[in-house]
Amino acid sequence: MASVKQIVYYASRIREEVSKVVIGSEEISNLFFITLLSGEHVFIEGPPGTAKTLVTRAFAKACGLTFRRIQMTVETMPSDVTGFYVYTLSGQRVFRRGPVFSNILLVDELNRAPPRTQSALLEAMQERQVTIEGDTYKLPTPFIVLATQMPYGAVGTYALPEVIIDRFALKLNTGMLKPELEKMVLEKVDVIESFPVRSVTSGSIILGLMNIVRKVRVDDDVARYIVNIVNYIRGHSAVDIGPSTRASVHLYKLSRAYASLHGRDYVIPDDVKIMAPYVLGHRVRIKPQLEYEGLNSNDIVREALENVKVPK
Repeated sequence: MASVKQIVYYASRIREEVSKVVIGSEEISNLFFITLLSGEHVFIEGPPGTAKTLVTRAFAKACGLTFRRIQMTVETMPSDVTGFYVYTLSGQRVFRRGPVFSNILLVDELNRAPPRTQSALLEAMQERQVTIEGDTYKLPTPFIVLATQMPYGAVGTYALPEVIIDRFALKLNTGMLKPELEKMVLEKVDVIESFPVRSVTSGSIILGLMNIVRKVRVDDDVARYIVNIVNYIRGHSAVDIGPSTRASVHLYKLSRAYASLHGRDYVIPDDVKIMAPYVLGHRVRIKPQLEYEGLNSNDIVREALENVKVPK
């Protein structure tokens, strides 16, 4: 299918550009691209200094999309995200757009922001619009939020509510590089700091690729497989809160994008298996007493993938 080949081509070009400044970024670039093509949002967790901001900035530049960044603190107000009105001496009311009016919005350290500011993102993420003083403003398309958080328990952080976490289609973790890759960073530090990333696509091209992904076929048996995985997790005796229907939708959409990234116009069960840990793990809350015993959400997702019957 020629159109799917376009997705494969642009994914390769974007990976190539991002890898100029972020060593070992191929998986992250692919996951970002899959989520962007699905019209959803990414949640990133990792310690400081693991290139979360750099890889996001490089990805936005390679895609040819507008990029804005918000550094969350306990003092960040909702208007710092969405924008605000300014009243001139002549009595005019002028709207100053906030950083949310971009194609790719990096929300750095989301779990440092107060709840009211966190909530300011909900309308933008779900409805692709913001409402200020009764006036509604549409956001640019495509629009994707890439939010980072410090590991839970770090100084000055707060646990994020499920209503926000559930809006993120995918969660990935960044960690420290292996020694050989870290040595490569040192050898390329001057090149990295010069940021030689070029734009290899554009907003209009991305919108066209998103339309291609929507046409990727999902067989009824594969769709039922997704539902069965989610319901297995919901019914697990160790689970306190399970994945919502939104989780099923996200797994469906990201599996389509993953298939297209690998040159197919149809989804196979392996696509679902690969995307499931990224999509479902952060939505599962283990019962507290079992969590203390070392059981975690990834164990439950892995168990579901091992036990739910795979369609032929």
